[in-house]
Amino acid sequence: KLAADAVTMTEEDRDDSCRIRVIGAGLGRTGTKSLAAALDMLGYRTYHFPLPEHSAAWAAYAKGTGSAQDAIGTAVAAGYNATCDQPMADALQE
Repeated sequence: KLAADAVTMTEEDRDDSCRIRVIGAGLGRTGTKSLAAALDMLGYRTYHFPLPEHSAAWAAYAKGTGSAQDAIGTAVAAGYNATCDQPMADALQE
């Protein structure tokens, strides 16, 4: 289903930076880098692991002084619309 959906993505879908559209909820070291590369090839912008500029938001979430939504929002605000690996896979709700 993922490949079929990605192939039919419209330009509007590709530019949709207001939400995470694909969640790769696998654990680290289980092929998440390959999944990220495949999603990127299909037109997504994949957040594979926290970027240094986002570390404060993720650290605050881990300490309980920030919210998951704030941490996820740093990636969304940077234009990411897909994710795999921790910590985002742990933070997103079903």
